[in-house]
Amino acid sequence: PSDGYALIQGNIFGSSAGYQDIIDFTGGQRPGPIARFIGNVFTGGTDDCLDLDSADAYVAGNVFMHIHQDSDRESKSYAVTTGTEGGGASELTVVGNIFYDVDHPLLSKDGGFIYAAYNTMVGTHKDPAVGDATSAVISFWEDRSGQWPGVGAVLEGNIIYDASRLWEDIDQMGTTTYLIANHNVIYGVEE
Repeated sequence: PSDGYALIQGNIFGSSAGYQDIIDFTGGQRPGPIARFIGNVFTGGTDDCLDLDSADAYVAGNVFMHIHQDSDRESKSYAVTTGTEGGGASELTVVGNIFYDVDHPLLSKDGGFIYAAYNTMVGTHKDPAVGDATSAVISFWEDRSGQWPGVGAVLEGNIIYDASRLWEDIDQMGTTTYLIANHNVIYGVEE
């Protein structure tokens, strides 16, 4: 309902197998109530942990770890992703989370936008056993049917250590990606 809300707080989520999201959430956009994911632990995953379609959300104080694509497929593996359902775009505020040992902490796609601040991202690498897996701190497009690029992201005050690359898929499909990175501590990025 328009006056409803979603608060997912203080939970421990186990891993998924195959092409399965841990949470696939649709709806709730500003200026109305938005979803809040606070203080949860995601112990693993093979697709997305938080797949937020046409959903504005506040994602804070969570731990995302061991999230890796497990087989060759079009859809990659992300800890937090925007998406669309019925044409609405997602705007996410991602603050104070820990991302450890993941393919991609963030995906801004389908016209979505992510403000990411004061997160710690360590060990952003793909599983070398999966041939078509990719890896970056943030991606702006997923190359599969029905997808289009995200608008962009602001990365502010994050700690990024030991990553294969900072971003991928900028300026896809004739778009211009909006990207601002300020006051981050970045060390050990391969490219």
